[in-house]
Amino acid sequence: MTTAPASRTHGRRFVLHDVSWKQYEGLLRQFGDRHLFLTYYRGTLEFMSPSFPHDRYSRLIFMLVRVMAEELNVPIISAGTTTFRRKSLKVGIEADEAFYTTHERSMRGLKEVDLAIDPPPDLAIEVEVSRRMGKRTAIYARLGIPEVWSFNGEKLKVQVLGSNKRYTVVDCSPTFPRVPLATVNAFILNGVSSEENEWLKSFRALIKNLPSA
Repeated sequence: MTTAPASRTHGRRFVLHDVSWKQYEGLLRQFGDRHLFLTYYRGTLEFMSPSFPHDRYSRLIFMLVRVMAEELNVPIISAGTTTFRRKSLKVGIEADEAFYTTHERSMRGLKEVDLAIDPPPDLAIEVEVSRRMGKRTAIYARLGIPEVWSFNGEKLKVQVLGSNKRYTVVDCSPTFPRVPLATVNAFILNGVSSEENEWLKSFRALIKNLPSA
């Protein structure tokens, strides 16, 4: 393994190169449940410790997704920051949040996820307030995750995976097509300076009163 200098933005980031898959899996076992993101792409391994703003946005988006799923009757299983990896593809990643919706039923009761036989999550959330490996979108595409939301601290972007294995930016979420993205974006921004209970009640009321499909 070779190392690259650590860089600091809002969180801490450290990159290793020439990392074998065996070394990657060993490090995953070693770090266990520590709050540290490990991203692996064909021999390059990035360690990232999230910052307070990063986790704040991530949890706000998680809460919004849960309310939308509940109020719009979208079946859902939260996968959190589960490590999704495929040895055959030489990629591994932890989203900031991940969810199963379309494949919710098939994931009930599972204690482990093996992407060689199990589906990838249907929706992944990426918070981009800190510098991270530029290959993350390519990893999601390789794993076949159909929908990715990314938030850079100002704007929410939704991307959908096409048959060409490339992501395209879309105007509405396939998972929640009735909810305007501008509304979700505004609530994410407002949530940072709001008391969460009242903020979430306001969002729930808005979703309850959306026009019928």
